[in-house]
Amino acid sequence: MNKKSNKGKKIPQSQSVISWNHDQIELLDILQRPLLKKFPEMGRTLSKSVSFVVKEHEHAILLKNGEFVSEMPSGTYELDKESRKIGTEIIYFETAIQNIPWGIPQNNGIRTKDGFLIGMYGEIKVRIHNAISFYKYVIGGLETWTIGELKQWIKSLLHTSLREIYAKYELKNIFQEDSETVMNKMTAKMIEESNLYGLIIESFCVLGYKASEEANQYIDSNQTTSLQKYQFSEKIQQKKYQDQEIIQNRIASLEKRRNDLQDQCLDTSISKDDYEMRICLLSRFLKESKNELELLMKKQDNH
Repeated sequence: MNKKSNKGKKIPQSQSVISWNHDQIELLDILQRPLLKKFPEMGRTLSKSVSFVVKEHEHAILLKNGEFVSEMPSGTYELDKESRKIGTEIIYFETAIQNIPWGIPQNNGIRTKDGFLIGMYGEIKVRIHNAISFYKYVIGGLETWTIGELKQWIKSLLHTSLREIYAKYELKNIFQEDSETVMNKMTAKMIEESNLYGLIIESFCVLGYKASEEANQYIDSNQTTSLQKYQFSEKIQQKKYQDQEIIQNRIASLEKRRNDLQDQCLDTSISKDDYEMRICLLSRFLKESKNELELLMKKQDNH
């Protein structure tokens, strides 16, 4: 695969140059806009294509028979005869910065060290910088992927990444004493995790928090009586049992998805490579959920 310049060179009418046309995409709702485009389209080949153009704010990856060959930044690339045969695919990725609002509801939020559930919302600016890693570990070989699906994936990543940070701080520390430290750790954790999946975070911010009425009372009170402490403890314990049910339902859902994926691999609905990419990510979320459930049950036993 050679990068070339077409300056002063005409392409014969019987041959074509591949490029991703974004004109119709701009008409879609932002969450429905695709982040990738695969060539050739269903039922077609690259036999009449001599080259492909990767525009600014795009990356492309070349696959031959399901194997990654290379990743290309913006430029014009020549397709040799071998690359025009059946089995060659070119996948374009939108690498412009995406401004994505996110939110974690309070009833399924992040738990603090002293047992309060905190919801939050904010904005994240993110872009794809390693298309191969993003395709393998996030998309899992799927044909389509939208900004809306990226938003949902980021929400899941936020939940798993921030849980271990908040578990180390009590409610008053998060909102008062160590608020800047917590925010810095959140940002660093999200940057670290996103980079593993081929993403770069340009900015990350929390615009607000959503706490229960009991949590707000706890934050505002300068002194807490023994009776209030007991009431708080009882309510926290009730929430922990509710959380246990939520986590158990999440584990059941993940195990069902894992079994469905195994069935798809057995009946060859998906390739072995696709199966391994998806099962890797699914197994990670399943392991983290089981660890979270085990930790929660241990805390309940200690009370």
